[in-house]
Amino acid sequence: MTIEKRKITSPLTKIMVKGINSFFTSAYKKADTTSPDSLANIRKRLDEDAEKKSKSDQIIFSKTEMEHIPVEMTVPKNKTSENIIFYIHGGAFMIGIVSYNRRYAEMVAAESGCTVCSIEYSLSPENKYPAALNECEKVYMKLRENHPESKIAFTGDSAGGGLCIALALRLKAKKLPLPSSIVVHSPVMDMSGKLDRSVNANHDKIIRYARFGLIKDIYAGENDPANYEISPVYGDYRDFPPTFITCSDSETMYADSIELDRLIENAGGTVRTIEMSGAYHAFAVMGTKASETGKLMKEYIDFMKQNF
Repeated sequence: MTIEKRKITSPLTKIMVKGINSFFTSAYKKADTTSPDSLANIRKRLDEDAEKKSKSDQIIFSKTEMEHIPVEMTVPKNKTSENIIFYIHGGAFMIGIVSYNRRYAEMVAAESGCTVCSIEYSLSPENKYPAALNECEKVYMKLRENHPESKIAFTGDSAGGGLCIALALRLKAKKLPLPSSIVVHSPVMDMSGKLDRSVNANHDKIIRYARFGLIKDIYAGENDPANYEISPVYGDYRDFPPTFITCSDSETMYADSIELDRLIENAGGTVRTIEMSGAYHAFAVMGTKASETGKLMKEYIDFMKQNF
């Protein structure tokens, strides 16, 4: 494996990292993520906070539905391409919502000149596997139907990164058209316990190692966790789309990113992985807010463009 290692160096980014870690340390003490009512309240607060924030004046933004599934379309005013980036957000399969991740979609759209389609997929525990993956497939296929001349790339973080990989594996197994490329930030690759994540058990303030079993139960339910659609670590990576991976060397999902790199490389595919020291889980979604992630965003957007 050829993994490029970098470090967080700028004082501003170090302050942001410290703030993120402090926030999640406090949040875990207060939040109850075991009941649907509590999760619904957390989502509601996140959405209310997100809706108070102003949208970029460089973006044409709209809410719509595809196959009765809510999506947000983020179109840059300086649109330079008819190609589309399909964004699947993170949030441990149970907390993340599109509005809370809207700023990342705006940055990707502005940097790429492409339309970004963000899916509001159904969350667990109300909707366990395969609900979210089924919805992602439906929206992707509808995008292809509506834009037959456009190339479509995937991007996703954390749980959304895992869904990107699982969706590509499903499409490949069905012999359906694949995305032109995939960009994932700290993807969730394993629900079965196959990967050893204990090395960072005490470092990651966002995805707590001790609580990952809860995430598995909430998302996978009674389904076999060794199913590659739940744990993409079991997938077949021959003829897989070109993939760009980012991860932190101190996060719980570090092992997941490194294993994905290995699987694609061993299958003869195209893969590039950037490992950042001094960062946190899914740090790359900071995008242009930080110098290190701004540089990284330019690189993975260029990767997408080269593979359109």
